Amino acid sequence: MACPICEATNHTRLDHRARVPILQNLVWPTVEAAKAAPSGVLDMVKCDDCGFAWNQAFDESLIKYDPDYDNDQAQSDAFRSHMSSMADRVIASLTNRAANLVEIGCGQAAFIDVLAPKLPDKVSLFGFDPSWRGKDGDGPHGAKIYRQYFEPDTASLVPSGAQFIVARHTIEHIADPLAFLRAIRNVIVNLPGARLFLETPDIDWVVSNLQVQDIFYEHCSIFSRSSFAVALQRAGFDLVSIENVFGEQYFWVEAKPALQSPSLPNVSAHQDAAAEFESQVSSIVSSWRSFVTKSDRPVYLWGAASKGVTFALLLGGGSLAGVVDINRKKIGKFLPITGLPVIPADELPDDSLVVIMNPNYASEIGKMMSGRDGLSLFVLSNHGVISPVA
Repeated sequence: MACPICEATNHTRLDHRARVPILQNLVWPTVEAAKAAPSGVLDMVKCDDCGFAWNQAFDESLIKYDPDYDNDQAQSDAFRSHMSSMADRVIASLTNRAANLVEIGCGQAAFIDVLAPKLPDKVSLFGFDPSWRGKDGDGPHGAKIYRQYFEPDTASLVPSGAQFIVARHTIEHIADPLAFLRAIRNVIVNLPGARLFLETPDIDWVVSNLQVQDIFYEHCSIFSRSSFAVALQRAGFDLVSIENVFGEQYFWVEAKPALQSPSLPNVSAHQDAAAEFESQVSSIVSSWRSFVTKSDRPVYLWGAASKGVTFALLLGGGSLAGVVDINRKKIGKFLPITGLPVIPADELPDDSLVVIMNPNYASEIGKMMSGRDGLSLFVLSNHGVISPVA
């Protein structure tokens, strides 16, 4: 299968899993429903030329994003601080003239909540997301949010076109990201000041740091720095800037409409790390299993989202006691396939051992649990190492 971005035919397998949940951020009301959650095959490969990674076995027809889907991270102070920083980057590119700003994949408008108070009065806000739970066409801060995908047929809902488009943690869910970028190029106004902002995981960070738990079904398209440069230019954009954010885990990309035909950039992918990744998976998972099974105390994960779901799945779930999350909508429900229960932090038994799935939240969680002397906090960090929280 040719690379969806550069069309090269040489690639390296990163991981293959025969049964994974198709939606990591959908928790279930009963153990039985969770264990019967819809599943698919993961066959993640990485292009040897541009470095783009994709799931060769991805079946788009299985995916349905609706109001039950919940990937909200905005209840974390650390993530809210990150969103505020990204909102400031968007604001810095705006002019004082009247403009339309569209967020694609806006979820429940968490970023719009952060962005809106910072915007000039002349900027009108629009959002598109099939999982939007509010009234169709209404949103906070005067935004108009539609329970639809943003595509040429729905772009007409934005009068006079979009001068600024934001898509955070959306493109990695798109089976054909080049077509997605081209569709955006077709609707963004053809002006030098127009901007596209993207935030998405960095596959080279995942691979070089052996983040096995960061590869899962929903993320069917994960970019490298080189593949972003190729995709944007093939879609008719000029890359303004790209840098790593949120502890290096994500890219923040700023692009503008190309006003003349660009030449494709030279690419230089790093194949060595990709070649080693698949061979390291089993040893990393074995180290996790040894850590959990050797404990004489109940072991909980902190984070009932993508990383936690994948970690539990790779362990088989049975040796874990449950999962903690601060998202109240997930409390009392169960993770897909493993059926692990999601509990609030105040229900953790005093002798629990807790493994935090994302080191970016370790400090915040440590402060939150500082009064619980009986708990032992650990964090899953680079190269799959589980270590005590400092």
